[in-house]
Amino acid sequence: RARHSERAWRAEQLTRGELVPVGHEELKELLRSHLAAQALEALLPVAAEAEAKEEGLQDVQCSTPTAKSASNALFLASPVRSASSVSPEGKKKSRGWLSGFRKKSSSDKGFQGTGADAPALAFAGSAASSTPAVAHPSIAASQCASATAEGVARQWASLQEAVQRLRDQRRESDLRCRALRASAVAEVERVEAQAAKTEDELTVRIAMERGRQAELSALAEEQRQLLAQLL
Repeated sequence: RARHSERAWRAEQLTRGELVPVGHEELKELLRSHLAAQALEALLPVAAEAEAKEEGLQDVQCSTPTAKSASNALFLASPVRSASSVSPEGKKKSRGWLSGFRKKSSSDKGFQGTGADAPALAFAGSAASSTPAVAHPSIAASQCASATAEGVARQWASLQEAVQRLRDQRRESDLRCRALRASAVAEVERVEAQAAKTEDELTVRIAMERGRQAELSALAEEQRQLLAQLL
């Protein structure tokens, strides 16, 4: 009966030989790593696509200036347009102001501009000083892309570390499982050998007991015959 139960246990162990026993914490780590790998697999294509879009937008913005900056540049670089955009009353006032200025500073040889150039230069200077400094959108896009890339790189490094740790734990559990399996097989073989030895010893003892019983039976029969002859 004990031999039959040992054989059944050995057959069950051989049937479940492909399974690896793991603890509760190891199972949680395996599930966490599996979910993290799935999330990373879903995140990387989206991050790559977003980074490609941002790089394309940055290239387009660097190659073509915005309409506002182009119009400001053209407006500042065109003295004729700025002069023509002034009303006739403004021209009269500016001429009067310029004639007075010439009378006051007739000895100034450094001033060589005409009456039409002076208001245009003054207006251009005021427009240039009043225009606010706007940051280029490509700088913000590049900063956002670099921050996203750094975040993805940190997540990738942490996931790689977790995967390596889980691989080490899995390798250790495999080695432990192999050792347990080898010890179980050796124990089963030892028990089977001991059971076979015990069975052989019992067979020999039974044969010896049967021989002794046969001798006793023959001796009893001989004594019975002697007793019959005496009677």
